[in-house]
Amino acid sequence: MKRHAIFFSGAFVVISSVVIVFATEEKDPFRVVGYTLNAGNCADSSADTLVGERNLYLDFAAKNADGTVNAVIEIPAGTNEKWETDASCGRLFRECKNGDKRVVQYLGYPANYGMIPRTLGGDGDPLDVLVMGGLMRRGAVGAVKPVGVFRLVDNGETDDKILAVIPGSFMGPINSLAEFHSQYPGVLSIIETWFTKYKGIDGGLSSNGFREADSAWTIIDAAVQTKGDTVFTAAYSERADDSLTFDGYVRTDGKYGMSLTGAPGDCDSMSNN
Repeated sequence: MKRHAIFFSGAFVVISSVVIVFATEEKDPFRVVGYTLNAGNCADSSADTLVGERNLYLDFAAKNADGTVNAVIEIPAGTNEKWETDASCGRLFRECKNGDKRVVQYLGYPANYGMIPRTLGGDGDPLDVLVMGGLMRRGAVGAVKPVGVFRLVDNGETDDKILAVIPGSFMGPINSLAEFHSQYPGVLSIIETWFTKYKGIDGGLSSNGFREADSAWTIIDAAVQTKGDTVFTAAYSERADDSLTFDGYVRTDGKYGMSLTGAPGDCDSMSNN
């Protein structure tokens, strides 16, 4: 018997002789529970912001004693909405462009994309990090292991992307780019292609290649800031059941994850042209 799948305004409908299934009505299934969405209006130079109890930039250390760094996820893997962290107040905000909410006009992000708190990269923004090994929700904060760095060049300026894996995930054992090449061939090529092409052929992006974990740590150490007084170090939680979803992570085993959330405060202008 044939079945037909139809999309109606975000609802996924499976039609057969006996089955009609509607997807969840949750407006943003990729967002960690616990945030309040303050709606903005790009036409009025204001942006959507996610507000929680903690400052995502100041309330988490950049580095942990176990050799991991903390990553704040802004854009979950496979999604296209462009969100960033405002370091002035520690909130996540949705970028605006040309008076509208920015959506990347390309395939979804090839990995979870975010920033390392209490850092400033060469472009003056928090240091970017790409996290692999499982889907993480927007606003999740987790300890991840750096294994290398992708040296993207944006209009002549270096825009480093730290490459990291989720400990305990299927990619958790990876420690080097050589292991990436041998165990997951093509992954780094996908990342390089995506970031050099997602703005189009004339987008001003190019690649200066990849470097190993020691170079990643040199960049992280140089980027770490000592701003602020209070630091909460992210740590993994473990649960007894085998649920597929746990807080910030959506995982096949449901074992690791967290949902430490964002921060109130006075933000700089939350809009982009």
